[in-house]
Amino acid sequence: MLGDLWNFPAAFGATRAEAFDRLREKLGRIAPGVALWEQRDGLVARPAPLRQLRHGITYRSIRVDLYSAEVLDGVRIGPLRWFPLVSLERAAVSQLARKIAARMGRKLLSLTHEESAR
Repeated sequence: MLGDLWNFPAAFGATRAEAFDRLREKLGRIAPGVALWEQRDGLVARPAPLRQLRHGITYRSIRVDLYSAEVLDGVRIGPLRWFPLVSLERAAVSQLARKIAARMGRKLLSLTHEESAR
């Protein structure tokens, strides 16, 4: 039913750590040029979520942790579809994607405007 809608990359798990590890594995398969970790003193660490939210769909309630990701220079991203954040309002996206964008939007929009001003 929702297969044709654009969504942010996501993964489920019984724990936050399991969901994060599954997301990292998934991104490694579909977008090997995306880094989803941070380095501290030369060690790779699991980052803290930037934001958290709850989302209800049919009879389920899910907790969503939002992380930043970085596309490494010079790496092709594969089958992912990218579009400007300002186009989200008119895009075929899920309600969860809209909720994530709304929660992160101000920060992302300010980054987008700073980048385009350069």
